[in-house]
Amino acid sequence: MEVETEDSEDCSWDLTNIQKGEFVLLKFATKKTLKFFVGQIEEEPSGSEFLVNFLKMTPRQEFVFPHQKDNSHISADDIVRKLPAPETKMGTARSSSFFKFSVNFHGYNMG
Repeated sequence: MEVETEDSEDCSWDLTNIQKGEFVLLKFATKKTLKFFVGQIEEEPSGSEFLVNFLKMTPRQEFVFPHQKDNSHISADDIVRKLPAPETKMGTARSSSFFKFSVNFHGYNMG
């Protein structure tokens, strides 16, 4: 499955240089299916583990951090790829908390 972006240079398969603050597409296997999530790297990697803060997807394919922080240590094997820097909305504090990526998530089983 390919992640489509407007600028494929920004959406990288190179996972060797993931840094704090960058956004990534993650995969998690459940008993019956594969789910995908967007997260932001919270700390510099420790070996092959990353502390990630997960975002929640809205029906308009925008992402927002949940009210209660949702973070977890994840393995580098669970990272599908780095995402391009998100676009943020200007305006109120509420609207500026939404992130939009130049990525088509259609076809992914987003969690």
